[in-house]
Amino acid sequence: LSMPLTDSRGHTSLSNLPLGLYLIVETKVPENVHTTVDPFFISLPSTDATGDHSFYTVYSYPKNQNNDPLLDKLVSEDGTYADTATVSEGDTLNYRLSSKLPTITSKATYLSEYTFTDELSNGLTYNKDVVISFYDNEDGAKHATGSSIATWSANSNPTLFSTAYENTADGTKMTVKPTTAGLAEINSKYSDTWMVVSYTADVTSTADMI
Repeated sequence: LSMPLTDSRGHTSLSNLPLGLYLIVETKVPENVHTTVDPFFISLPSTDATGDHSFYTVYSYPKNQNNDPLLDKLVSEDGTYADTATVSEGDTLNYRLSSKLPTITSKATYLSEYTFTDELSNGLTYNKDVVISFYDNEDGAKHATGSSIATWSANSNPTLFSTAYENTADGTKMTVKPTTAGLAEINSKYSDTWMVVSYTADVTSTADMI
């Protein structure tokens, strides 16, 4: 039994249903929502809280939760990742951008885009060595502890993500995004994991260095 899709106000309804127990399953989600509502049952008729009265018109108000991704950026010069690092000219910095992927329950919640954009100021030179990793725990994702559950590199997995660089007046802007093939892997394998974009940059001395 398929209910009509909700209208612009989020309403849908059916009338004159046979008595029985109905399983309600959300098949599509609103914009900016990544997770379907957990399936739930509705009984016709239903009773009040005390079970003393039955009623045949049932209203349900399921609520989607926004599952907005979070992003952390940490840097390391000596193997310990933190918000900042003290460095000298010629040092190489290791950067990690980590983001918790949303819960992906069905095609209704598949990701259609998951793009990382990062900017390095003047005085830092990208080494163009981006690697994408997936972790099943936050500490591993942020601090490179333990082993990743999967790793993509430009050499071993060139079809799974793309990287673009743009020079600006303030430095370099980098954009990393999974391709269609990469998104297919994420949607089928990496729900609720941490996705990490890591790369290195060299410190150089420039007049406009920040």
